[in-house]
Amino acid sequence: PMPWDGVRFVLNRLEEGWELLDQVRVKPSAWIAPHYQASPLDYEIFGQVFNWNMGRAIYFPFVRVHQAQRLPEALTLERSGLAGRAGRLRYLADLSVECAPELAPNGQFFPYEIYGDVYGQRLIPEDVGNVQPYLTRQVLKTVAIDDMIRVLRRNRVLRDVWGSFFFHPFQLENTARDGGRPCALERLVREARRAGYEFVDLKAWIRDAPLERRPEPIERRLGD
Repeated sequence: PMPWDGVRFVLNRLEEGWELLDQVRVKPSAWIAPHYQASPLDYEIFGQVFNWNMGRAIYFPFVRVHQAQRLPEALTLERSGLAGRAGRLRYLADLSVECAPELAPNGQFFPYEIYGDVYGQRLIPEDVGNVQPYLTRQVLKTVAIDDMIRVLRRNRVLRDVWGSFFFHPFQLENTARDGGRPCALERLVREARRAGYEFVDLKAWIRDAPLERRPEPIERRLGD
């Protein structure tokens, strides 16, 4: 986390972004953490402030959350917008999160929607990945269109599976790198459909999806 990370800072950033979108009459459908990277506290806030989050979440070992009362659904940004600003801060002001700093966090792929992870997030998956034609400090393994097609096909052994991927627009302009040609994206879409996938309107899907959450786990100890 950044040194200034905290409930008030994160809420202000989210609400400022919401206000900018509102000014240009854009209504967001779901939240996605930039490059999926955020602190455990941030992820806990995302899970309470937004109805649906999208992408690969980062998980930290042994997270313990301290909060008197979880934010009610009526105060999510989708439900209350900027009018719920004071109420959100009131519920989240005492939020704190502990984790094991000596252990590294990691990402996790889900092939289907999740109705409550350890942060309480409802998650729409991004389980197929994206084209990674070259290595960087962050990219340790290249991924080609053929690799993504293989994942789409493998996922079909599951029921109710998603085949969710993304494609960096700048790669469409760079024909020198493998996987960056428009025809490569066209082949990915064609093969996804051939594998039985149907492209859905995210806004419409979220409108019709139930908003229940996974029940809280029951802790049982020996001798109880």
